[in-house]
Amino acid sequence: MRKIRTYIVGIFNNTKRKFVDLVSKELSVYKVANAIALGFVLGIIPFFLGMNIWLSLFLAWRFKLNHVLVQFITNVVYPLQLLFFVPFMKYGTLLFSDESLEFSMAFIFAVFKESFLGGLQVFGMYNFYGILLWLCISFPVYFVLYFIFTYSFSRLKLVPVKA
Repeated sequence: MRKIRTYIVGIFNNTKRKFVDLVSKELSVYKVANAIALGFVLGIIPFFLGMNIWLSLFLAWRFKLNHVLVQFITNVVYPLQLLFFVPFMKYGTLLFSDESLEFSMAFIFAVFKESFLGGLQVFGMYNFYGILLWLCISFPVYFVLYFIFTYSFSRLKLVPVKA
């Protein structure tokens, strides 16, 4: 039992060391904070079919961030995407719908039973409203996380400070 525990702890420490080496290689505090904040914000986008992964890859490439770190954070916060998926659609519909449209999972299931394409259309409309809400929330959350991580990393000296 002790050998198994030692083996698992060794694997964890080795993985952690390799990850920290990969992430902190030639990066500034600002780049690491930027990558973590971007990965978090993109990880909670209410979008299925893996679009957040493709979007995070593109934005990491575009802004010359560490794509491994952005992907890692995006995948770590994936459970939050599942948790926030329905609330984003519900409150997005409440805020942005021009009709007196009420969000209801029972309504979505009923439309899917009637017609698959009609269900996709209704679900897509609710998802669109959820993405609009996410767009409104994502910029303030990104900047708050960016400043928190920049301050934390420069204060704790976890990442070498470079310009």
